[in-house]
Amino acid sequence: MRIIAYRIADNNNVVDKSTGAAIASALVRPTAAVDMHNPAFVVDVNNALYNCNYLYCDTFRRWYYINNISVSAGQTMTLHCTVDVLKSFATEIKALRATVVRSESVGAPTYIPDSQLPINPVVVDTESIKFATTPFIGDGNSYILTTLGGGIE
Repeated sequence: MRIIAYRIADNNNVVDKSTGAAIASALVRPTAAVDMHNPAFVVDVNNALYNCNYLYCDTFRRWYYINNISVSAGQTMTLHCTVDVLKSFATEIKALRATVVRSESVGAPTYIPDSQLPINPVVVDTESIKFATTPFIGDGNSYILTTLGGGIE
């Protein structure tokens, strides 16, 4: 099993991360089971790996974030990692056909019913209820206002 390590600056939510040139590579010789989702790769000490935060494992064909590096006796180091599902499955994600039913985009209403948002935020439904007593001075009416949605700036 071989890992190739990189230093990246992209955000985690970017699918096509820019890896640049490889900083280090190492052979992994598992002595126990290795979790494909959160692996701990044990390798020989390599100082270049301290500058890395990302790696590729050829056996699993997946990309990983390096969360922590620990050094053990016997000149070995352990890279504690978490799979980057966006980069690992970028081809499949890009080929995916989907219908978006909820979006955080302001001003882009959808006509698909959504229990958490109005079907069309342009349409306003106002209900008026007359209260028995009026604690406010003014036009003689009391109002309770409720808004749905949010994030409109």
